[in-house]
This record gives sequence, C-alpha cells and structure tokens, in this order.
Amino acid sequence: MEIPVQMLKWTERPRKEQFRAVAWFIVVLYLLGFSISAAMRNQSDFNIYREAGFSALHRKDIYVSESGSAFRYAPLYATIFMPLAMLPLRTARLFWFLISMATALPALLLGSARLLFGKDYKLSGELILIPLFLCTRFILPNFDHGQINLIVFALLVWGLALALETKALRSGTLLAASSLIKPLSLVPILYLVVQRRLKIFLSIIAVMVALLVLPVIILGENYTAQQTNKYVMSVAGRLSPDWEDLHSNYNQSAAAIATRILAGNRKDHGLLTESDASFRNLRRGRIRRSGQ
Repeated sequence: MEIPVQMLKWTERPRKEQFRAVAWFIVVLYLLGFSISAAMRNQSDFNIYREAGFSALHRKDIYVSESGSAFRYAPLYATIFMPLAMLPLRTARLFWFLISMATALPALLLGSARLLFGKDYKLSGELILIPLFLCTRFILPNFDHGQINLIVFALLVWGLALALETKALRSGTLLAASSLIKPLSLVPILYLVVQRRLKIFLSIIAVMVALLVLPVIILGENYTAQQTNKYVMSVAGRLSPDWEDLHSNYNQSAAAIATRILAGNRKDHGLLTESDASFRNLRRGRIRRSGQ
C-alpha cells in the first residue's frame, strides 16, 4: 500500500514544526467550540457596545444607556459598532465573536511572542498552548460577556513590540487606539517616555488626537464635538473617589473588586479611592505580621 504524498511531506517535517501545526489546530478547535454558542449567549457587554452604535447611528447620546451601564470608550468605537447595530442581534454577536476572539486571541499570542523574543522568532507549540491554558480562566468571562479585552491586549502587545523595534507610526497608532478603549497602555507609554522614545510618544499623542477627530467624517462636527466632550468628562469622572462604578457589582475589574472588599460598609467607611484601598490593604498586612 502506497503512502500518500501529503503524509510523506508531514512525516519529513521536523518535530518542532509538527508540534506547532498541532498547537494551532488545537487553537482552531478551541475557537470553534466557542463559536457554536457565540450567537446564542446573552453577551451583556456587547449589548452595551451595540447600543452605543445604535445611538451613534441615530445621533442620540452615546453615553446615556437604558440598560443602566453606559458606554465608556471614545466616540470612534461607537462609530465602529454602527454596522453591528444594523444587523440582527444573533448575526451581530457572531461577527463580534469573529473580531473580539477568533481574530484577537491568535493576534495576542503572536504579538506576545514578538514582544518577548523578537520578530524573527518562530512561535513554538508549547508557547501557544501553555499561555492559552493559563489564560482560559480569563478568556471564559471575556467570551461570556462579549468583552473587548482581548482586542485591547492584542493592540497593546503589538504596539509595544513595534515600539521596541522603533516603528514609531505603527506602534503609536496601536497604542493610541488601545488607550482610547482602556487605560492599560498608560504604563507602557510611561515606560517609553522614561526610555526617551519621544518620537513614539509624540506619534501616540498625534494619532490619539486624529482618532478623536476621525468620527467627524461620519457623524458630523457638532455631534462629534458634543460626544467627545462627554467622553472626556466620563474619563475625568473615573479618577474621582465618588465614581459609583467602583462600587457596582457589575464592574468586575481587579481595581473595582479590591475597592469594594477593602471599603467594607460604605456607611461606615465612605468611598475609597483605589490608592486608599491599596494603602489600607498594606496597613492590614503589616498589623498581621506584627501580631504573629
């Protein structure tokens, strides 16, 4: 019996390449498993994004929500969600899954390898599967709620990787886009400033301004200016210790959970800022150590 040519080519491959191919196949199966129920789940965060797209489509206030949790990102992203707002809900959920998980997760794996080992490094099978296994606990809620976090991290790691390769415009674009969703990129940006990568820093600022202005093309000047002003006020409000969302059970960020735990009863302790909560935790730790 003759062995097929494709099988011979596969057996002639080095074991490392075979393992890499098997690892990517497992990633595909992993994503296919999620895709089966992607259109059926009630993705609460995606509903907020889609509602913002619907509001932008009809020139309503993006930052006022009927669901009780308002949109928090720059007006540009409400514009991006406009096409999904025009689709039937289940179809929109499936398209969002393809973007937010089926594309973002492999991009995150590849970008992390490039950031850590350089652009010429070929990702090995174990460096595909082990991070995937370790991150599954965090990937599941991202999928359940239809969150944007994998996109943010993918933009972040690729932006920082390209910054270390001194590709100012491309890294500035990705880091600016990430910053206008969530402020996770502020620490890498601060690192770049300390490292005197001023060209990249100026590129980030320039692109950020351009992205804030870009919705004018679709939404018009007055509406874009109005919504951008509300976005800036929303960002400023999150720096206040009176920001209610830190005490909302809906907010499952690490900072919000820590603040709620350490604040205890709000009537007794009042509202704590994130720095207050951290200080109280450090003080409790010292007291416990001194008592031992």
